[in-house]
Formats: sequence, C-alpha cells, structure tokens
Amino acid sequence: MLQINSRHAIIIIIIIIIIYCLLIILSYKKTNKQYKYSDLNNDQLTSSYFEKKILSRLPIIIWHNDFNIDLDNTLLLLTPGLLIKKYFISNYSNADFISYHKTDRLFIVAKTHVIIHLYPPSIYYETNKANRNQHKDIYDRTIKDNKKLNNMEIELQPQDVLYIPRFWYFTISQTNSVDLYICNTVLSSLSSLFI
Repeated sequence: MLQINSRHAIIIIIIIIIIYCLLIILSYKKTNKQYKYSDLNNDQLTSSYFEKKILSRLPIIIWHNDFNIDLDNTLLLLTPGLLIKKYFISNYSNADFISYHKTDRLFIVAKTHVIIHLYPPSIYYETNKANRNQHKDIYDRTIKDNKKLNNMEIELQPQDVLYIPRFWYFTISQTNSVDLYICNTVLSSLSSLFI
C-alpha cells in the first residue's frame, strides 16, 4: 500500500497550488478579438452577474438609467476580490494616443456625454509604442502610418460606466469628460510580470 507521510502531502498540496495559480495567470492572457460589446442596466447589476459577464472578455457598458443611482455603490459591486490596489484617475485624457492596461479591471466613468472608441487586442501589430507614460498602469501607443483601423464607437451619458478588458485599446473623444477607476488584484499583478 502507498503511504504518504506529511512531508509528501505538503509537497503535493504546494504543487497543486502552484499549478492552480499558473492556470489563473495564463487565463489573464486570454483575449477576445470580436468587435462587439455587452451591456447591462444598473438596476440589474449584482456582483455575481458581473463576474459571469466579464468572462466573455468583451467591453461592458453599465447604463445608469436612474438619476438617483449612487455611483460609489455601483463601483463597490464591480470591485474584485483579492484586491491589493484601487484608485481613481480624475479627468483622464489620452489625447492623440490609444491606450491599454494590464490591470485586473479598468472602468471609464463618464462625467459628461462622451464618445469612446474601442479597438480589440488584435491591433497591437498596427501600433507603435509612444513615449508618454503619465500613469503607471496605462500604456499608450500610436497607430502606424495614420491607418484607419476598425473600431467600435461607444456613446456614454453622465454616470455610465464602461468596463475595458485587459489589452483592449481605447481613445476618449474629449478631455476632462471621464474619470478612470482602476482595480488591481494579487493575481493580475503576478500575471503582469509574465505578460
């Protein structure tokens, strides 16, 4: 009969945990190249429902149809577990750049009527690295040779929230019209080391 002593059991448990963490880290690298987005009404928003929706790795618009909605409560529902860092960037603008992120979650919170252009991760090879890096978790690029790339135009009203998946690119049509809400977890930070 096979006997497992406590030392072997601990080693097996550690190996299982390491494999599990590696699989999760690899899942952060997965992307969706479809030109579409998902949406939901803030009245239907629950944390578990949103967690299921983000598995599609598509942008998600959370519409605020009720003017009495408390934006802080909405953002609390959207905040992931295992959180190590969350912060706001007020009055974000990316001018002539297209930007992407590697954090766990990035949300654009509209302060006024604003138009956002979204590009899927597949455009990476059509872009050049930009020198501007004003915010640590956001990376800016320019489009090569002023090419016209397919994109989705998303129109947001005040207090609408747009979830941008990792590696999706975005541009914002006007300055001082949005705030960014950024969340980072232990696993997204670890995965960023390998991606």
